[in-house]
Amino acid sequence: MNNLTQRVLTGSAYVAIMLLAVTRPIFVGPLFAVVAILGAFELKKIFEKQKLDFDLWPTLILGLIAYASVLHPEARPILITGVFVYFISTLYRATKNALQLIGGMFLGLTYLFIPLALAIPIGMQSGTYDHKTLFGILILVWASDSWAYVSGRLLGKRKLFERLSPNKTWEGFWGSVILTSIT
Repeated sequence: MNNLTQRVLTGSAYVAIMLLAVTRPIFVGPLFAVVAILGAFELKKIFEKQKLDFDLWPTLILGLIAYASVLHPEARPILITGVFVYFISTLYRATKNALQLIGGMFLGLTYLFIPLALAIPIGMQSGTYDHKTLFGILILVWASDSWAYVSGRLLGKRKLFERLSPNKTWEGFWGSVILTSIT
């Protein structure tokens, strides 16, 4: 099976699961929490590839508390306390990479857990759950990703940031921006 076929099949399964979840509010929260957790594991792989340290378990624990605190504001003091304890304990650990670990944890919270938790309030704009806004955002994200891939494969020559993502190109980036805007 070639790369494009594999991407199409995987993407189709992903879209089907997301469509089912987004239209049923009871599934949105758990599904996006699982996506955030899987994203944290991927973030750890990216850090390891760059030979950087990453604290997976504190990121997962604090990330899930951050996820919960978006939906339940009464959990915010727990999050603040947890982040403070992690920050101080990491600084006092016998490691030279304390700031790197703290930065990775904050990246996981702000890049994965909090944005995915915000998907639920986005669906609740009118007071009752309405999947149309969230679905529209997902369509734009999927269109952007698809256009970036197609533009990059057809036109890509100049690498965007080869050290972090060797297959991304400026042509793919601009193709994504322009074609998603048209979409």
